[in-house]
Amino acid sequence: MTKKLSKATRNPRQTAKDRHRFYYDAVSSAIDALELSDANAATMNAMLGRGGHCDRMLCSDAPLNYNAAKLLAHDLEEIRQANPNHTFYLATFIDDDFTTSDRSPVVGLTALTEKVRRAVAKINLPAVVKIEKHALMNYPGGGAGRSLLFHAHAILWADEKAKFDHVAAARALNASRSWKCSFEARPVDIRPIGSTAVDLARVAFYIMKQPYSAKNVMPDKRKPSGVIFMDTIEGYRDELRLRVFEGDSQIDLFTAMFGVGAGKSLVRSIRSELSTWHKARARHGRTFLDPDFDSWTFWHDLRKDHGSNNYLPYLFDTAFTSRRSRKKTRGTTPPPPRPPRTPRPGASWRRSASRPHQTRRTLGATLRARRDS
Repeated sequence: MTKKLSKATRNPRQTAKDRHRFYYDAVSSAIDALELSDANAATMNAMLGRGGHCDRMLCSDAPLNYNAAKLLAHDLEEIRQANPNHTFYLATFIDDDFTTSDRSPVVGLTALTEKVRRAVAKINLPAVVKIEKHALMNYPGGGAGRSLLFHAHAILWADEKAKFDHVAAARALNASRSWKCSFEARPVDIRPIGSTAVDLARVAFYIMKQPYSAKNVMPDKRKPSGVIFMDTIEGYRDELRLRVFEGDSQIDLFTAMFGVGAGKSLVRSIRSELSTWHKARARHGRTFLDPDFDSWTFWHDLRKDHGSNNYLPYLFDTAFTSRRSRKKTRGTTPPPPRPPRTPRPGASWRRSASRPHQTRRTLGATLRARRDS
């Protein structure tokens, strides 16, 4: 496995390629260390795009995502060359509602998508948006596990006639009650991208990157009450890396990537080209996961023997309510009781006794109870 990433270069494609290789090697090594059955190992590797692939285009598929990043960089460069007076911007959207526990992750993916889509529509510029997540290794701390920070990046563009004021646009969105970030950071940040091809390519690869690193939440020396997020590879253990991979294997790439305005046609073009490449991938002698492959069930069953009582399955959208909604309804309906369990700290991927089978519905009740208590 690659020991360290190469230093940043002026070539954004090479930097992205190095990060792609690091992610691919790190997850491959983590899968190999599990000592799974041949069938389960082959399935996990196929979700990574190693020795096979899934018929669906998954966020966890490393080669697929790298090719999508290259297509985005290429298409944005074509827009830049055809419109030399355009200015490009990078927007970042973070909201407390979409930070969730790695132990019982309840992810409002649809809610986040729609919230970002509405915000970009207010900005009134074409955009390409990518939802991503960071593992926060030292948050919340105190033995309460780690957090997964779901957020979004968008690349927007405007011609000189638009007279777009990015500072005013960000200020207006941040003034809204609907956006809140408890990390003492602005929930919405918009900043111009440099005018060269290298600048634009670097940002295109950046928003499409896979979770090769995690974040540590550190005090901001410039702001007594503020924090900063520090990228880290040291201490990013396999159990957390695979927890992030587990979530990515349950999300289709073009659920997490979408366009707004003229950006819709750009994303459709990328999807069409990527689909052609994806369908042409070799299947002979490789593991192929059918279109109806259920990664949620795969992980649920896998964790009966290779899981931990600390880790419940991901739940997307169906059990999600915002923190604001929970505050409004708190005390009106008592949550269901917590199921009995015996935590085994540090046993995230060690063999444990099988737990009774739970359907998605009963797991939804369990997750809501744990989240709201």
